[in-house]
Amino acid sequence: MNFSTYWKLNTQKHYPADRIFNVDETGLTIVQSKIPAVIGKKGKRQIGALTAAERGSLVTLVCCMSAGGSYIPPMLIFPRKNYSDQLMKGAPPGAIGKVHPSGWIQAHLFTEWFKHFLEKTNPTEQSPVLLVLDGHYTHTRNIEILTLARERHVTIICLPPHTTHKLQPLDRTFMGALKPITVTRFGSSCYIQTEFSSHMTSQSCWEGLFEMHN
Repeated sequence: MNFSTYWKLNTQKHYPADRIFNVDETGLTIVQSKIPAVIGKKGKRQIGALTAAERGSLVTLVCCMSAGGSYIPPMLIFPRKNYSDQLMKGAPPGAIGKVHPSGWIQAHLFTEWFKHFLEKTNPTEQSPVLLVLDGHYTHTRNIEILTLARERHVTIICLPPHTTHKLQPLDRTFMGALKPITVTRFGSSCYIQTEFSSHMTSQSCWEGLFEMHN
């Protein structure tokens, strides 16, 4: 994509701000970085440390926003084989959850996201949609996505290689603000040490992540 392509498309179809979308993926940690408070039994001199087996694992967040400020409920991809509804407890309303052993976006998962996007935006010939994305292979080497876009009045334009850190709208705005929030939330849990076990007491890790953007 170059800016002349964008201006040409916008001149032809006159996309309003709420019909111009950007989609991007980012990895979020699923393990607290530190434990600020541990509650132990009175008189107990030694409290065992807790180590999460998932340390180093990431959940992929597929996020999409319009130039007008509205956002599509995200997709969360968890690094596991089997899906459980518990994974989405506290997630934003309308969000969808998927699983893959790697936790990373895959072509078939991006196709699932795109169908979710079509359902939420309902593009028509009279109200088409412009979708801006990067050149990741799950986006650009996905025939099903291109076919669906053509059939459903979605124009897709791809950002130039090696420029997304400067040109990707979500990278420059939402993602930069979101990651510090996740670190804070995962580090704000309180751990309780009992005679028999240790466990974490907190609300769902996803609850409230998007509050500052509503």
